[in-house]
Amino acid sequence: KCGTTTLLYAFASHNETDISKTEKCVILNAQISDTVAINRLDDALGDLNPNRKIKRGIKCPSGIKNARSLERIHNHSPNTKLIIGVRHPVLFFQSYYNYRVTEIHDLDSSESIPSIESLVGKK
Repeated sequence: KCGTTTLLYAFASHNETDISKTEKCVILNAQISDTVAINRLDDALGDLNPNRKIKRGIKCPSGIKNARSLERIHNHSPNTKLIIGVRHPVLFFQSYYNYRVTEIHDLDSSESIPSIESLVGKK
């Protein structure tokens, strides 16, 4: 919850960038071979503008969780630039709560808006 969706919308509306409309965390799965992961990444990027002057990207908020993912990215595209967002824990939680409320609204769900207490882990 570091504003990745907001960044996705900003990049999608810019004329020098093309980014996937949804999360594409195809490189993270440690259970698949590097070759399969790279092929899936190629498929994800294949949906984007092929113009070499356009900067292309995918959204994967958990993409830096493990070294293998970063290695796969580097092997695929050695000149890749990553954008990493860091957020204060309180602002993180606020974003998470707002996301949940918006998700319920956008899906026209009959689910009630969660209480803050229900989203906080208890020890």
